[in-house]
Amino acid sequence: MTDGSWSAVPPGRTDTAVRASVGNDGRTSTKLDPRVRAGISLLTQADEDTVAPGLARLANDLESGSRHTRHAEVLTLDTIDVGYRLIVADS
Repeated sequence: MTDGSWSAVPPGRTDTAVRASVGNDGRTSTKLDPRVRAGISLLTQADEDTVAPGLARLANDLESGSRHTRHAEVLTLDTIDVGYRLIVADS
């Protein structure tokens, strides 16, 4: 960011957090479980009325197989960079 909002972050490095095991390993369906969603900060910050339609679409896509069809190319990858970054401060 160039607006200075990172000025409080001590010097360090930024690492790419690569998502491994992209394939259909069952992790996507676990997002339908409220206990799993409770540990996903993005989903806990949104209210249920916002999250519910997306969860319904996800459940439908998993049941119909359309998610796998739509994302078949991605599901064959061993790893993927989806933009997550880990900021590591020097001590």
